[in-house]
Amino acid sequence: MQVQLRAAAVLLGTAACSASFAADRHFGVATCAGSACHGAARMSGGNVRQDEYLLWQRKDQHSQAFATLRSERSRRIAANLALPEATGAPMCLVCHTDDVPAAERGGRYLVSDGVGCEACHGGSERWLSPHVRGYASHKERLAAGLYPTWEPAARAQLCLSCHQGDARRPMTHAIMGAGHPPLLFELDTFGALQPAHFDADADYAKRKGRPDSARSWAVGQLAAARGLLAGLASLSADSAFPELAWFSCNACHHPMQPPRWEADPADGLPPGHVRIADAALHQTALWLEVVKPELAARWRAAVRELHQASQRPVAGLRERAGAARQLLEAEALPLAVQHETSRAQLRALALKVIDGASGPRVVDFAIAEQAAMATAVFATALGTPGAPPPKGVSAAIDAVYAAVADRDKYDPAQMRQALALARTEIAKAYK
Repeated sequence: MQVQLRAAAVLLGTAACSASFAADRHFGVATCAGSACHGAARMSGGNVRQDEYLLWQRKDQHSQAFATLRSERSRRIAANLALPEATGAPMCLVCHTDDVPAAERGGRYLVSDGVGCEACHGGSERWLSPHVRGYASHKERLAAGLYPTWEPAARAQLCLSCHQGDARRPMTHAIMGAGHPPLLFELDTFGALQPAHFDADADYAKRKGRPDSARSWAVGQLAAARGLLAGLASLSADSAFPELAWFSCNACHHPMQPPRWEADPADGLPPGHVRIADAALHQTALWLEVVKPELAARWRAAVRELHQASQRPVAGLRERAGAARQLLEAEALPLAVQHETSRAQLRALALKVIDGASGPRVVDFAIAEQAAMATAVFATALGTPGAPPPKGVSAAIDAVYAAVADRDKYDPAQMRQALALARTEIAKAYK
């Protein structure tokens, strides 16, 4: 329970253990790359793999984050933003590197390493020595400044600082307008897509807890909802338009011919209005409807008020965003961190996210993307650990992902059909 409560505190911003803002020096990826440490060519067979550096270097896209800034697309984005070059622009480096001030860079630190070890695990100035000799306790690991990436709430906050943006790393509409792709994130799915540099075995579970896909998904959605509400609560009234990065791309950027004429009435707004990018708010509501229906009703009311306030002066929007965030932090988030999802709830969640995206919300591409990932998360969690889902379920998940493969060619009717197939197969396979 203490681990779970600490994780909630991290996500709420009340624990001083953020890897991004700690003043510990970052010594660089090379510090971890020795063959006796994490640079071995193969697994050691012990509690620690020791091949983590090579996995990161060869298979993890984070290692290429800085190199991406040298691409033609990055050069065009920089030119559109009137920047000399992306590789030297602070607004790019803040997410494409382990961005720390010069005073906090050790002798082997290289900007060109991209998003390396210490970008996620925290500056190693204090934790390097105990890390080498072995920690006496879990408490010592945290006290030395090692960021608790194994805790879903802390991991969500860390990942979303770049994959959603925050006050230090703002992802603005100007950056996307210059050519940067829209951001997409789901904690459990993105974690599964990365090459794991740990083994979730009995020893790992004893030291850091058993990985829980349903909890990771829920905490990730609530963390994204919190980030959105924080962004809305900080909007400035100095412009005729607010920062549009917090609003739905789909409200403006979609084909002007059928079938995309279909309206999305879920927020109570008529066609032609700019809408809040509410995918995480929507997924949070679906989760609450399964786990705590009474709280779900209050959450949906708060979200509806938020949407209505988005059409009025920005002071009202900030107020409603603050109220929704208070409800999230006081009740929903602690519940997500502590809740253990039963198998019956897993099945209900799988069907709920499908139904939640099959109606009017299917026209929102972001809602459809999140539904695709959630369907796969819950269908996999319902199956035999370590084994793929049944053939029919796997084929249905493939169809759902195919429907959201191309934003520019997205067809809501195709997505509805794929979701209907997924619902049938999941209901049949998991009684």
